[in-house]
Amino acid sequence: MTTVTRSRADEIEAQSRRAGRPVLVGDDGSAAALNAVRWAAREAQRRDRPLRILHVDGAANAMEGRLHALARRGERILERATVVAEDVVAGVPQDQRVEIRTSVVLDRPAGRLVADAAGADLVVLGREAMGRADRVGSVIGAVLADAACLVAVVPAGTSVGDDGAVVVGVAPTTPQDVLDVAFAAAESRGVPLVAVHAWEESVHGIDPLLEQYVAVMVDAHRTWLAGWAARYPAVPMRSVVRRGHPSAVLLDVATTAGLVVVGPSRRRWSGGPAVGSVARTLLREAPCPLVVVPRRRAA
Repeated sequence: MTTVTRSRADEIEAQSRRAGRPVLVGDDGSAAALNAVRWAAREAQRRDRPLRILHVDGAANAMEGRLHALARRGERILERATVVAEDVVAGVPQDQRVEIRTSVVLDRPAGRLVADAAGADLVVLGREAMGRADRVGSVIGAVLADAACLVAVVPAGTSVGDDGAVVVGVAPTTPQDVLDVAFAAAESRGVPLVAVHAWEESVHGIDPLLEQYVAVMVDAHRTWLAGWAARYPAVPMRSVVRRGHPSAVLLDVATTAGLVVVGPSRRRWSGGPAVGSVARTLLREAPCPLVVVPRRRAA
């Protein structure tokens, strides 16, 4: 049984509340970014954080007249985003609504988002619909690689509803902070947590042992997660133990999920974000938002 004490994630959470760190969402004017603004507004309200909507234009070296035009374009994008965010929190009493801030910055988008993530509670980015052959965008990849806070990637078409479960992959090596984030997300949403363990190999190559192995792994789940279950007694928990590639199993479970939580890879891969192959697949194909716990937090 894992003993769960007041973890580093809790300490960061307490510091974040004291400092009023915002939920930071990037808006480049695309439909996917506007959908991310909707999701971020709901998340900021849930976390009781300010919402900061940031538009970054990379043409910092443009002529002065062009700079004014770019700034005005950014202001129009943020005016639209503000209306969308205000609509999301419209049902909340006025004195309980989150503060909405906007910023237009002429800079490199990835660099600015990474820099501003140092003072944020969560960074939210939208992603367009992608296929298996598509690569994760350079901005998303850079932010995932270097941001010091949680990063949520919201696929196009995601609703702001909270009905779906929180899904997290579980193994003996799963970092404690990943489980902290997953259980806290399930608790704040009032939804179940689904702990998924998948494997590709047959059990000694003998299928009759499969049922026995599954039973053993379900018991192992209870052992691995006993501390978190005691700490979050209001969160219903369900185990999914299934043979198959982990990314395929997680994608299948995620079809009805509201959120998937993953950690970083053990090492960065050249030319891409610091997430493993399973997370890269989820980034491209998951139908719901994906939260990546950063290396510095999950180490």
